[in-house]
Amino acid sequence: MAQALHTKRVQSVEEIVHPERPLPKASVARWSSPLLRLFFALLVFETLTGFAIFFLGRFLPFAEQTFQAHWIVGILMVPFSTLYLWSHYKRIKIFPKQLIYQLGVLSFYTLLMTTLTGIPLIWPNESNSWYQALDLMHLFFSSLFLIVLPTHLFVLLRRLLLRANSSLPDGSVATLAWYPLLFSTVVYALFLLFL
Repeated sequence: MAQALHTKRVQSVEEIVHPERPLPKASVARWSSPLLRLFFALLVFETLTGFAIFFLGRFLPFAEQTFQAHWIVGILMVPFSTLYLWSHYKRIKIFPKQLIYQLGVLSFYTLLMTTLTGIPLIWPNESNSWYQALDLMHLFFSSLFLIVLPTHLFVLLRRLLLRANSSLPDGSVATLAWYPLLFSTVVYALFLLFL
């Protein structure tokens, strides 16, 4: 009777020196998180009102209300974004520092600088050179944020699609599109009605 050979898989030196850690699983609960949905809804609202202020400025109907809504919601966004970003960081800090991580860190810093340069803009003084410099920095960092965050999300969704055989995680489309647009419409309508 022939004897069966049992072989044992031996790890390569590369696997031992640089072990690959598992990627986080895109759970339905994470994509349907109320905190994540609120964070994206606030970001979309800030983006839409920021575009309206930048492109239309004083020609915008209800320009003062739009400016106030942008500033108030931006301030209200700080604690929610802090909570979400801290919980996100605690979850992903164990994973390897790859491109997606670097884009996330860059997104965080551009959001931070957008917020810090936007806070003093509540006291308009267009004749002051400091105000104009802060306004330009706010515009620069917010524009950079609007490039980096979608890139971060694109790399994440691409990775999820490759891992999940071409299906997006449940709740991701609602979180990234429908909830933010609905939130922005309702909040802006409320500001127009009551301010």
